[in-house]
Amino acid sequence: MQDESIASAEINYADSVSESERDNIQRSIATLVERSRKRTARERALAAQRTQIRSAAKEAYGKLLEPATPLPNIALDEGLSEPPDWQAEIPGTPALTEQTAREISELRFGNATRIFGPPFHYDWRWSNGGGTYAVTNDASKAGSAGSWAAVKKDDAWADVHAGVGVVISTETVNATGPVLVMGRSLSHSYNSWGVHASINNGDGTSEGRVELTVMENGNFLTAASTRIWRCRLSDSELDSHYDPDSGYALDTTPEVVWTMHPGRSYTLNIGAWVYVECHDGWWGTDSSASGLLQLDINLLTLFK
Repeated sequence: MQDESIASAEINYADSVSESERDNIQRSIATLVERSRKRTARERALAAQRTQIRSAAKEAYGKLLEPATPLPNIALDEGLSEPPDWQAEIPGTPALTEQTAREISELRFGNATRIFGPPFHYDWRWSNGGGTYAVTNDASKAGSAGSWAAVKKDDAWADVHAGVGVVISTETVNATGPVLVMGRSLSHSYNSWGVHASINNGDGTSEGRVELTVMENGNFLTAASTRIWRCRLSDSELDSHYDPDSGYALDTTPEVVWTMHPGRSYTLNIGAWVYVECHDGWWGTDSSASGLLQLDINLLTLFK
């Protein structure tokens, strides 16, 4: 019987990936999905408490606060309220030759034991959501990953992930026994987001992260993430970021350290994660939130 979390994710493999490696990748991505679901469940539990309090107040004061004339609904900028065009006119990052990639890696991190560049071994994506929401995600072994989500109206949320990864072992770093290693990435990102919190206790949240994770035989070992943005607003506030002319920016690189053991298979993954949610106030306009994070993944590097 196929694991439910595996069924909810889409994985694409390079031709060079063996059947045993594909099984390990499936277990790894299933673990990523389950970690995400647990994290989202905690967020939703807090949201449920806020909704319960808000509903009680709305029932008590709704008639008193209802305006004689309906308020106009406020929409986010068009660039933030529609699904993204992954090929939009955003200035890209320059192509890297193998020699340049090695020089950059050595300049930033020291002498890398192993450097992985596109095409990577596999790409993956999945999403979850509830209420009035829309999501789009895309990933390619050629070195790109993007996640977009938008929500509107009361108690809406979405959690979107996409990324790439490689399969490694002690043989990858020419070790015959347990070896301490460090994994890092070199990537560039572009982001845009918008949040509108409706009047009288409405709220909205938009957050985007780049996350680097390590799995051993499909089980979680360690992770590190970089927050690209987080915006949480309440009670009639409105904010957004949308600047396609700024192009892609070099990410602050997360790093992970762990011990590899002979006979075990490991996966190193990097992905773009976007989470949005919103709740309406007692009366008035709809709350809304959106977020877009696109990654140009140049390198995954391994050190011992």
